[in-house]
Amino acid sequence: MEHQDKIMPRRFRGGLKLLPNKIQSTLTPIRRVPIPEKLVIPLSQHIGRDAVPLVKVGDDVLKGQPIGAADGDVSAPVHAPTSGTVESIGMHPVPHPGGLGALCVVLRSDGKDHAIDTGLACLDYLSLSPEEIQDRVRRSGITGLGGASYPTAVKMSKAEDRGIKDLIINAAECEPIISCDDMLMREHANDLITGIQIMLHALSAPRALIGIERDKKRAIDALEKALASIGDERIVLRKIYSIYPAGGERQLVQVLTGQEVPYDGFPQDIGYLSQNVGTALAIKHALIDGQPLISRITTVAGKGVHLPGNVEVRLGTPISDLVAACGGYCDGAEAMLMGGPMMGFSLTDDQLPVIKGTNCIVVAGPGELEQTDYVMPCIRCDKCAQVCPVNLQPQELYWQIKGGDLDRANQLSVDGCIECGCCDYVCPSHIPLAQYFRYAKSELRARDRQQEKSQLAKIRFEDRKTRIRIGEDSRQARLAARKKRLAEGDPQERERQIAASVRRAQAKTDTAVEPDKDLSQ
Repeated sequence: MEHQDKIMPRRFRGGLKLLPNKIQSTLTPIRRVPIPEKLVIPLSQHIGRDAVPLVKVGDDVLKGQPIGAADGDVSAPVHAPTSGTVESIGMHPVPHPGGLGALCVVLRSDGKDHAIDTGLACLDYLSLSPEEIQDRVRRSGITGLGGASYPTAVKMSKAEDRGIKDLIINAAECEPIISCDDMLMREHANDLITGIQIMLHALSAPRALIGIERDKKRAIDALEKALASIGDERIVLRKIYSIYPAGGERQLVQVLTGQEVPYDGFPQDIGYLSQNVGTALAIKHALIDGQPLISRITTVAGKGVHLPGNVEVRLGTPISDLVAACGGYCDGAEAMLMGGPMMGFSLTDDQLPVIKGTNCIVVAGPGELEQTDYVMPCIRCDKCAQVCPVNLQPQELYWQIKGGDLDRANQLSVDGCIECGCCDYVCPSHIPLAQYFRYAKSELRARDRQQEKSQLAKIRFEDRKTRIRIGEDSRQARLAARKKRLAEGDPQERERQIAASVRRAQAKTDTAVEPDKDLSQ
């Protein structure tokens, strides 16, 4: 049975042909990291509002039990990765580009790994409505596992409202070193296809397109075998060129469909929903196995670790345990990144916990990561513009941001930057362009938030002024009416005025004398 159509893969503008550097981490099967004695589970592992604690210090919890509830529409719950006792709840360092901390639940494992009945499983998922499936995905705490960590149920709900032409399954994994999706497809192809089928039903989508790079031959073989055994004609496998960043959401949609996603929009806006293969597998685990998102597959690679590979690890596990499961540090290990060499960020402590977005830990050896503090002036060579996959003018953006003109940078669509790092890679002057763009985007967002607050304060001030004016106008109208009645000689009004004056005078007399004071002294 044929599960590949004959449409030739397209190219997106720009991008880079990079050495994959994935062989070392794909030589061995996925390993399991032992459950640590203590897990630090952040309540902020997703885009949107942090989860709200559901437990208190001293509580005993079971594996899969919710310990943090979603707060608002764009949020996701958090679950206990194993059974144990809540040791503390407080601020702890977490993996973050800015080195920020987050509210975390610290769980002391009891070593039993006893699980709770989550009520998520339904072997006959076709008996569930799309809304019921989305509710179970929401309750399971699943977020995008490709790195963005956007709550999956929210994404699915918005997509269904707009109507979906194709479900896009992102199997590209284009960034060097990272191979967790590759190994997932090799070892869990059948479960992955089941997860895709569940999403097709939940979205009422007619077709799913799996976009996978051509150099992932063993993963392609595994998927073709799984598709042949399952026999679902709605799922189509498309091999794409190995060009970075083909795994970017917008780039993959363009490659597979020929349609461009607006820089200020989302694939859902033009009829497509993109999900990572890890997300699809997590949906299968939730709907079929009844397991919420409490673990993930993570790549551990680099010349600074003895046995590079991929590991399945519980969320909240210290990163040092992942390194230990891969043979420990090599002599000369000098840097650690979360994510790949193009879009990852530095970590300063291996005791930071694994979170939902931890797709890769790079332990770099001597000279493995090219770093330079010697930044030279921009020579306007235009190489950055040639490789930009979203058709920006990085050199012009750089000049505007460096000069402090964020308004002009905004006009030049700096918010469309996907921070892929292509411009950094080719810049002969070693200018950290992506850092400038990241800074500008954060400043513009902060300014927008401040403007929203100022506008809201202005609206409230104007509303208060209106209420005061209306109240004063009403009081003046009552006074005018009263004066008119007095002028017309209304005897009842005169009596009311006299009685009111007597009451006021009596009230002043009563407050002038303290009732408990002995006046005879």
